Amino acid sequence: MTGIIEIIRRWRERWELDRTVPEELDRMLSEVGLTPHDLTAAADGGEHVGRLLPAMLALNGLEADEVRRELGLLFHDLQRVCNGCTEVKRCSHLMEEGAPVERLAEICPNAATMASLKTVPTE
Repeated sequence: MTGIIEIIRRWRERWELDRTVPEELDRMLSEVGLTPHDLTAAADGGEHVGRLLPAMLALNGLEADEVRRELGLLFHDLQRVCNGCTEVKRCSHLMEEGAPVERLAEICPNAATMASLKTVPTE
């Protein structure tokens, strides 16, 4: 049942995107630094982002909700990068194995950003 709900949610998001005036959509996207491709990719999939990104943040000693609250645009960028990652299966497998953060960092396109967040207070 959860799979059907997720498909319906994605379809609604995509339908809303398709109904947006192109000029308005371009303006909104430029304000947050996204391309139409980024937005389409996010609406078409990326369910792994909700699972793997918070886990990777936690391995780096960061709380996903805190990063989202305190560094909203950066958090959205982390989501965008994670959504476009080509190593999702490998990342998921390594996390299931309990691989150390150093090993995951070798494949994670967000690793450098997360490492830099460890040294910057979020408050």
